[in-house]
Amino acid sequence: MPRLIVARLLGPPELTIDGAPAAPELLWRKHVGLCLVLWCAPERRRTRDQLIGLLWGDKDDKAARHSLNEALRVVRRAAGDDVLDTSGESVCWAGKPDLDTDRFAALESADPDAACALIAGPFCDGFSIPETPEFDQWLEGERGRWRHRMVTLLVRTASSAEDRGDADRAVHLAERSLALDPYAELAVQGALRAYSLVGDRAAALATGEAYKALLERDLGMSIDERTAALIARIARGRGPVRPQGIAMPAQRVPLIARESALRHLHDTWRNAAGANQPALLIINGPGGSGRSRLIEEFAARAVLGGATTITVRVVDADGSDENAVLMGLARSGLQLAAGVAGAPTEALAAFTTRFSEWAERFRVPSVSEVMPPRDAFIAVVRATADEQPVVLVIDDADRAHPEELRWFAALLRAMSGLPMTIALAINAQTANIAVDELRRRAGRDIAGASLLLEPFQLPEMEQLVGTALSNWSAEARARLARRLQAESAGMPAVAVDLLHAVMKGVALSGAAQWPAPDRTLDATLPVPVPDTLAAAIRIAFRRLTVEGQAMLLSAALLDEPFSAERLGRVLGIADPVRRDAMLDALEWERWIVADGRGYSFPARVKRRLIARDMMTPGQRRRLESSIAACP
Repeated sequence: MPRLIVARLLGPPELTIDGAPAAPELLWRKHVGLCLVLWCAPERRRTRDQLIGLLWGDKDDKAARHSLNEALRVVRRAAGDDVLDTSGESVCWAGKPDLDTDRFAALESADPDAACALIAGPFCDGFSIPETPEFDQWLEGERGRWRHRMVTLLVRTASSAEDRGDADRAVHLAERSLALDPYAELAVQGALRAYSLVGDRAAALATGEAYKALLERDLGMSIDERTAALIARIARGRGPVRPQGIAMPAQRVPLIARESALRHLHDTWRNAAGANQPALLIINGPGGSGRSRLIEEFAARAVLGGATTITVRVVDADGSDENAVLMGLARSGLQLAAGVAGAPTEALAAFTTRFSEWAERFRVPSVSEVMPPRDAFIAVVRATADEQPVVLVIDDADRAHPEELRWFAALLRAMSGLPMTIALAINAQTANIAVDELRRRAGRDIAGASLLLEPFQLPEMEQLVGTALSNWSAEARARLARRLQAESAGMPAVAVDLLHAVMKGVALSGAAQWPAPDRTLDATLPVPVPDTLAAAIRIAFRRLTVEGQAMLLSAALLDEPFSAERLGRVLGIADPVRRDAMLDALEWERWIVADGRGYSFPARVKRRLIARDMMTPGQRRRLESSIAACP
């Protein structure tokens, strides 16, 4: 029976036969070298003269041929009589060894992630044969060929990870490519992008500086223009939008079910910027749908694409000021953008007289007349867009003053012929005529796109769980995915917060998994609801009208599904039109959903938090009495 020969070559070489270490005599360096030369040869065949020249070139012909024959005898004895064909003047490896290089080649296109997992270091890392310069030269050639191939795959796979929002994975792959070849420009650029996207600008700039020093010291070369430009963009770039007071998890999950949306946003912006056109990008989604994460990822890519990118997040208080967003953008780094100094003095004065950051940067002489803020903003942005593309990113834009939302369309018209893009993240449940006007215009009379983010379905939830808990069994992951779907109503942000809490709770308890079999939907959460999630639900609840809050409080104590009629009786609402209008408002904002049986909470975690945190003991007693009196 043929012996199973397994060789690991992408890293320190390892050789086993039938699951056990190869015989010591086979592991002599020249015998391993003979195997390597044959395995790497076209059709795994070499002439005897080629083998002698590579491995025994220091001997006369007779001694060299004797050494070759002895080596072939050792290989046969250790690996099997049928592994070699030595007829004629050539030697062929006739067996079928299990080589990681062969599996790498098979997976390179079909499954890049699996191919990357095979890379443990340079080809035959650390292996050499003393006093065989011809072999060492051949081995260096093979190492160079495989180094280029592995680095190319790692960088390409890192780029794919970036596209799906998995910046942590991109960093890991980029670091591995740099470890393989610190001189590879492709690897350095990949690492620069990955560090920037994960938010570690310091690491990106340190990598750039180290690369410049390495080239100058070892090769006497200067850094490539494209790499230098990328470093400069990262140095100028500003961090992505972060919700104030909310710490982002150290390791975030990929953009599950959002990859195509991110790609569409990026491609639409790039095409408009390339054509020197203004564009409007709108990300619509209900609370917790991940619109802030998506617009943040887009902003980070716009920075790497060479755009001056300014980001703000609108808060409720901004809705009373017609220029709040404009001023927020001006104070968020616009003064640092290239080209701003070329704006008219009257435009600069509109901001130097308001903001110390502008006054410190621009020494503007006294002017008799200062431009109105909106005209000044247009002039400054035009001066900036003359130098490089501009992207203005506005999260929670639906909270802005309606007149300022309408002004965004005027701003885009004023940018005709210039690469300026406005990207808005908007709550899809907002009833706002100005928002609807912008949605209608995006991609029609204004270049751009309007995307709607849908809640996760169960397959996406299973993918989310799989990315975080790949070591769990498929059955346990499926149970957790079903529970998260029920708790979150498919809202990615809610599901991610719960998933992190579950992972922490399971780790602290020492349990193998959660929920337990047969208790998928009724098992108690292993930890309290995360503070960030609870705070977000409380804030959204308090934004409701007093009547909407009262209806949700009653609904949270009723058995599900509950009827509109019973809820109306509990609340003492005699008018069915008024009652149904209140229910419709709550359903529109996805607090509740309706089906043929009645109403229920789509997100169980919201129901529990409302019942637990949003009513006083006195309210609870009154509501429970009212519910008991209205069967």
